[in-house]
Amino acid sequence: VSGLEAVRRMADSELPIAPMAELMDIRALAVDPGRVVITARPDELFSNGMGAAHGGYTATLLDSAAWLALHTRCHRGQFCSTLQLNIHYMRSFPLGTGDVTCEGTVLHFSSSTATAEATMIDADGRRLAHATTHCIVRSAARRA
Repeated sequence: VSGLEAVRRMADSELPIAPMAELMDIRALAVDPGRVVITARPDELFSNGMGAAHGGYTATLLDSAAWLALHTRCHRGQFCSTLQLNIHYMRSFPLGTGDVTCEGTVLHFSSSTATAEATMIDADGRRLAHATTHCIVRSAARRA
């Protein structure tokens, strides 16, 4: 299936999601060509020890949104692999304040490289962080 179809099937629970996404209870809100919106609710498991969500939690959500957006542009037999992820943390967010939402959007997609951006907002619409990712586009046959 195409990348878009695979992401849509994951969002509809017709295909399994990544174990990390299951652990973090990541849910898809929207899946469109070149754009994906996901949500999750940070709980104590993801604490940095100071009552806020750990920066790695934020990084994982941003990376997931950006990668999923890129995957919607992959043809059958293609996949993306992250080469670089740049994150800008804008504010910490305390646990127990509700869901956070990440929107990933494709900026560039070619047969060899791809770039996307992702933004995280809290339940009150405040931007918490944003990121860009640069990926290599490979065919499944070249995966090994």
